[in-house]
Amino acid sequence: MSAQIRTDGENEFLFLMNFSNETKKINLHNQLYQDILNGDEVNTSISLDGFSVKVLRK
Repeated sequence: MSAQIRTDGENEFLFLMNFSNETKKINLHNQLYQDILNGDEVNTSISLDGFSVKVLRK
């Protein structure tokens, strides 16, 4: 599991990468994010399937 934060100067992006074959649950500590691929808003936790990636915008 890897989490990296990047910014474009205006937005903060959280890149979540699961390098295992097991689903992982990530606690977002009540920070509001938007999934940039599907537009869903998340703020409590997110599940990441095995060998998958999510990119969230804060």
